[in-house]
Amino acid sequence: MTIRNKIKVDFHLEGGCSQKEGEVSFSWQPINFSVYSRLFPDLIEEACDEWLSENDLQEDVVYEVIFAHVVEYDGAGAVTGEHFEPIYKELQVL
Repeated sequence: MTIRNKIKVDFHLEGGCSQKEGEVSFSWQPINFSVYSRLFPDLIEEACDEWLSENDLQEDVVYEVIFAHVVEYDGAGAVTGEHFEPIYKELQVL
């Protein structure tokens, strides 16, 4: 059984700030259903850090990225895997 949720993350690098210095702000929200896992904020932050390491942001542009959050379970209900995958990106110039 696989449960798939989508998470919308908005990234923004304000003018005069540096992505290399970790000055990118981001916020996230689940799209399909609420998240109750206490570990989830750490996991999405890790996925965001990975995405930022692979993408250079322009100043004063909002990057909306949709991540697919996949949790895989075995037949007995144990989690067998979990990962994030960026599946959509849209830009909005401020």
